[in-house]
Amino acid sequence: MSVYIDPYFDHSTGYNFRVTPMGVQEDSYVFNDGNTDSDWDAVWQAETFEDSDGWYAEMRIPFSSIRYRPDAATWGPAGLPLHARPREDTAWVVWDARHPGS
Repeated sequence: MSVYIDPYFDHSTGYNFRVTPMGVQEDSYVFNDGNTDSDWDAVWQAETFEDSDGWYAEMRIPFSSIRYRPDAATWGPAGLPLHARPREDTAWVVWDARHPGS
């Protein structure tokens, strides 16, 4: 499961938090319409659970882990379930490939 947060709602910078079914965590800073800095290392927690219907992730991402404007009323969150076997990503929001950063 991957969660993208765009706290400035500028569609070009933000943060990605990812966890695998085995609980392996990865995070990165996203900038300039899709470039990533994987050396960025946030403090956050994730737990995963599995049952007969599939697997689930619970993430705790403290505000202190990311930069944001306290007066910003709109953030851009997006969640992505990852399907490793068919090598596909599924998004909750529609991405327009013709527009960088969307």
